[in-house]
Amino acid sequence: MDLTYTSNFRDAIASLKNIRVYYKTVGERWVSEACLHFKEQLIANLASQGQGSQPLSPMTRLIYDRTGEPDGSGIVEHIGITVTRVGNSWVGTIGIKSGKPTMIALVQDQGASILVTEAMRGFLSSAYGIHLRQETTHIHIPGRRFWRLSCQSTRQFALQKLKK
Repeated sequence: MDLTYTSNFRDAIASLKNIRVYYKTVGERWVSEACLHFKEQLIANLASQGQGSQPLSPMTRLIYDRTGEPDGSGIVEHIGITVTRVGNSWVGTIGIKSGKPTMIALVQDQGASILVTEAMRGFLSSAYGIHLRQETTHIHIPGRRFWRLSCQSTRQFALQKLKK
């Protein structure tokens, strides 16, 4: 049995294929724009750390002044973006590859409590001129949630783009 198509059906199939190609391109662009927005938000949030609800401590300000880095860590240079296709979907991944920058980003985002040793006292005194009191046993670094703030902002941005 031979199956024949009418020209209208062939035209409909061609139109559907064109739409599919168009949406794949739009999907990739949407994911790429969302990832770039996320990176821009991360950089902006890192640069404005401590402004607003949690001001920077005098010790942190001193370290920032001496290192000259607005986020105090240099992790901005390590933020990477990849956009890949998985099946019919596009997936954007943004992150900081493992190593020291990842640990610093985690501490800045979630905070930390660091045990003070005598070696650390000596290092802070000689390297930064910071003299800790003898009764200081821990240094508490408050989390500044730059990652979560960037996620929330990007979610809103991506939804607005999707609605268009």
